[in-house]
Amino acid sequence: MSYASLPGETQHESAEETAQLVYSSAGNVNKQRSVVMRHIFEAAQRLDASAQKPVHQAATEQAAAGSPAPTAEGEQETIEIISADNLKKGIDSSQEGVFERVRDSRGVPVSFAQLGELHHEEAPSEFAYEKIWTHCQIVARIAVSLAANYRERARKLAQAGPLPQPWNGALPDLEMCAVGGLVHDIGVQHVFLRHGADAGRLFDRHRYIFHGLEGYLILLENRYGLAIAQFARNHTGVGITRSEVVAQGLPLPPDDYMPKTIEQEIVMYADKFHTKSDPMQFVSLKAARASAARFGLSNATRFDNLVARYGVPDLESLSREYGMSIR
Repeated sequence: MSYASLPGETQHESAEETAQLVYSSAGNVNKQRSVVMRHIFEAAQRLDASAQKPVHQAATEQAAAGSPAPTAEGEQETIEIISADNLKKGIDSSQEGVFERVRDSRGVPVSFAQLGELHHEEAPSEFAYEKIWTHCQIVARIAVSLAANYRERARKLAQAGPLPQPWNGALPDLEMCAVGGLVHDIGVQHVFLRHGADAGRLFDRHRYIFHGLEGYLILLENRYGLAIAQFARNHTGVGITRSEVVAQGLPLPPDDYMPKTIEQEIVMYADKFHTKSDPMQFVSLKAARASAARFGLSNATRFDNLVARYGVPDLESLSREYGMSIR
């Protein structure tokens, strides 16, 4: 198919076929790629708009807006459930790996095993699957830890009186942070070089910037709904604004790719502390800030604000557990 007959113009192709256009072209021209991704983005929006979610629509909208804090008793129970050991097995109160508080667009609870299977289905190789699924589990663990600590600090500070907080005072839902961490990089499964079978240089540098939209589309196609799909769409760097897309000539549909909820912000921040390099490594605070600063003062300022808000994760214990160094 030529670029002259793209979906949206012919309206015959499915969103999945639309996504494949990114790989069928031999050209690497940014303008052509931008056109393709615009159609992928539009296809994703149509998929989400047509999703069937009557049973839990209100719950999904609440999650997208930022979940309210549970009671002190419920909060403690959730923090105990989402421990490091339980996250590796799958999470929920029944210990069967189901996130009862997080539902897909059909109202079905999301499960740890289900998300792992989706990664496996999208992966071009076992090498790719193991790398990205491991990275996502680590980011989920970091995100849950940061969110739990934030909730505890906010609760203590609130005892002294009303406290101005971001996100209209919303406190992060720990299960949503876990799910967001587990799905945020699923689109990377589509941007490996040589089918992701080899070590060395792993990713196609021309396509890597698309991995957030790729993941967004994958999650919507599999009916996870907007609240979950946005974890993939809005986690790159410390967020990308519409003005940055335009000013830097990024080959993305002009739009804001910034977190829409406190959970998305925490997952985006947690992602900065682990890298999918070969071998994989944890990233120190100093290195993470330097990486953000490479893209300008505004990015460095955003990163500093995240550090002040959420603190720094305990990378030493994770480094020992996973046998990965800290750079």
